[in-house]
Amino acid sequence: MPVWSEPDGLRVAFRSNREGDDAIWWQNANGTGTAERLTKAETGSFHVPQSWSRDGKYLSYSVVKGSGPAVWILSLADKKSALFSDNASNAAFSPDGQWLAYQSRETGLGQIFVQPFPATGAKFPVVPGGQPFWSHDGRELFYNPAPQQIGVVGITTRPTFSFGEPFTFATAGLQSRAPQNSPRVWDIAPDRKRLIGVTDVMESATEGATPQIEVVLNWFTDLRARVPMRE
Repeated sequence: MPVWSEPDGLRVAFRSNREGDDAIWWQNANGTGTAERLTKAETGSFHVPQSWSRDGKYLSYSVVKGSGPAVWILSLADKKSALFSDNASNAAFSPDGQWLAYQSRETGLGQIFVQPFPATGAKFPVVPGGQPFWSHDGRELFYNPAPQQIGVVGITTRPTFSFGEPFTFATAGLQSRAPQNSPRVWDIAPDRKRLIGVTDVMESATEGATPQIEVVLNWFTDLRARVPMRE
């Protein structure tokens, strides 16, 4: 479960049980140096790293124990963690670091919520689905609405939080499983022109063809025309 550090990408945080507990460590991305522990997991639980704040000061991660996960925030300044939201997972910091999107079943339905960071008590249910992550300009929130689909919804955070009508499309061979219990396996390039993901070998290999990564090009212009904003 690797996650690039922000803002420099020089380190990778990852899940490991190398000392008995299933916790989070990080190490230089080029493989040099030794791994350093970031969290300590209690017996019967495990930690999953998920998103760095853009300033590199905070790491969101899930603590999974028993029947449900919770989102915690690790402060790199003092290596201390604090609970952000119960019954939640797959959290993602917005590019400006002021919002956190995550998935939750607190209403009984798998749904994506957005909260301010630090938490103020405000909470915005956005769309059904899971595995949210933000575009690099913070204007869209991408997510997995269902197996074999990718969704996107326009987001406005100022002067107030609002979102547009969601738009979904097929993953065109990219792997995309049930959003509630699978990790995200695709991402958007910083230039917003390319979508990269993992393909399933059995689904993509036909007539002896070599399995490959599929990249979707130049679809954002049409997407913007299809996703109006609403207050």
